[in-house]
Amino acid sequence: MLALFLKSAVVVIGIAPEDQPRLFQPFVQLHGVEVYDGVGLGLATVRKAVELMGGRIGITSRIGQGSVFWLELRAAE
Repeated sequence: MLALFLKSAVVVIGIAPEDQPRLFQPFVQLHGVEVYDGVGLGLATVRKAVELMGGRIGITSRIGQGSVFWLELRAAE
């Protein structure tokens, strides 16, 4: 079966391993709104959409080096 695998590198900050699972929860921000705008729904919304399409989403990250967000979607049958 064919699949689509996308990666997007973000070289702003790295995210500690213990905080990474929380990124995809609704209304969760690792930093306050004083640091980054938003309400914590962006990644939760993307995760839900990807899962509804039978895919997966995740992150690999290193503090001080940045983060890579990835998603994998199965091709339509």
